[in-house]
Amino acid sequence: MMEFDPEFPIKDVRLFHKNARKGNVPAIEKSLSIHGQYRTVVINKGTHTGRPMEVLAGNHTVKAARNLGWKTVAVNFVDYDEDQATRVVLVDNKLGDDATYDVEILTSVLQDLDDLEGTGYTDEDLDKLLNGLDDGEPADSEHEEQYSNRWELVVECSDEDHQRELYEKFQSEGLTVRVLSL
Repeated sequence: MMEFDPEFPIKDVRLFHKNARKGNVPAIEKSLSIHGQYRTVVINKGTHTGRPMEVLAGNHTVKAARNLGWKTVAVNFVDYDEDQATRVVLVDNKLGDDATYDVEILTSVLQDLDDLEGTGYTDEDLDKLLNGLDDGEPADSEHEEQYSNRWELVVECSDEDHQRELYEKFQSEGLTVRVLSL
């Protein structure tokens, strides 16, 4: 069972010594300023690694909180050996990379808000979603490479039957097809 401390001194926190992740600290600062800390930082006690109070999840949250002058952060403690600590850092980062979105739901949720302040999304992001330019896939180098030589075509159809006919034809030819309703 994890121990919880809602006000752990930030000066006692050490960032993970080999964190390969490059986070968007200014965006996290903005989120912390607007929402406060809504997710705990996971800290390894370090009994088995020799590195006490090392962050396994939340390194960039700690950086952002420090930049904002925070004195404490909410943490959960674990006590993992080197292998498990490293695996936790890697999986925490990787699972976020692998996530995708249901673009229809995301677009609807964003449109329901009065403004996008504090969401991490911009009006430009919403415009891309509305115009079918964002497919909900992660924007990492693997996907950029996969789609760097991709060409898109928008076809206006006279009715739903025509749309369905073209959709099935293009799909049968091995093309990636998305239906847009404008």
